[in-house]
Parts: sequence; structure tokens; C-alpha cells
Amino acid sequence: EAEAAFTPDLVVLDELSSLKYMSYYLRHELPGFDPTKAVVCATNGGGLVLTRRMASELKTGFVMADRKRPKEGGTGEVKVIVSSPIDHMETIIIVDDMMDTCSTMAEVCRALHKMVPTAKIYGIAMHGYFCANAHELMRDLVTNFGLQWIAVTNSVTQTGALQRFADAGIEGRLKVVDISRMLAGAVG
Repeated sequence: EAEAAFTPDLVVLDELSSLKYMSYYLRHELPGFDPTKAVVCATNGGGLVLTRRMASELKTGFVMADRKRPKEGGTGEVKVIVSSPIDHMETIIIVDDMMDTCSTMAEVCRALHKMVPTAKIYGIAMHGYFCANAHELMRDLVTNFGLQWIAVTNSVTQTGALQRFADAGIEGRLKVVDISRMLAGAVG
């Protein structure tokens, strides 16, 4: 995301946001979606604004994951910051701006599953790159940590990622939300 931009005179810039596309998709594709039994989780402090906006759109609760830095020679830990108990939640939606190696998604998913082992966990990101062994990491989260599926926009082509997910035995666990109308409207 760009924070500032240089524009010549008479050029209008629009902020393009796929938030409404994603929130619409979630409301219609999450089985039995009930905002009172759902919570949206930011993967870190940098994602607070996006995640709060998503929680507002979906009319759900909001929590944030915080990664504690490891002590020398130790391993880091993810803590989930909540303002009220979430142990009764049935649906948890992890929100991130992009997924590449999916290691952040994995850490947060594991921490949430530990807190609420019965919840169905979903992940969304505006951009999906899925490099390295991301598909294998996703398979582990689906198999062992309650991840149902992840959704990304088609801002980046997902043909290769869809194939890698299928090859990993998790076909149908990567959902692609079409934002081509928004992009075409901005360009046209």
C-alpha cells in the first residue's frame, strides 16, 4: 500500500479497496454466518485499520495477534489480544493484506486454534503470492488447526497457486474473489 504519491496536475487518484468485495464474499460464503458468533483477527498491529474496517463491515468482534520477539536462542510466541472472551466463537476470520510464505497466517491460526479449538478458522488477504511451500503450510493448517479455507482477490493471478493447492490435496481450500470490475472501472 502506498502512503503517498506524486501526481501531475489534473490527475485524479482513487484509493482502490477490495474490502467490500471480501466482506460480501464472506457474508455469502461462510456457512451459517452469524456476526454474533464470529470475530475478525488482525495478524499484527500493522493490520489494525484494515481489520477494524472488516469487522465493522461484517458487524463482528475484533481481536489482534501480537508476536512476541524471541529471547536470545529461544522461539517467538504469538499472543492474541482480546477485550472480551472469545472461547464461545464459532467463526474466526484472520485478515491480512497479503499472503506470500503464509508463515504469519500459520502462526496466528495455530494461536487461535489453541485458544478456541472448536472454532472454524478462515483466512483472507487482498493479495496472494503463495511462494515457497505455502501450499504445504496451508495443508497442515487445514489438517491440524481448524483452517477451513483462505480467500484472496484476483489482483494477482492464482492459476499456479490453485494447482499447487490441488496437488497438495487441498483442492477447494483456496477461494478467489473477483475484483476485475473494480479494476476495470478504475482504469476505464
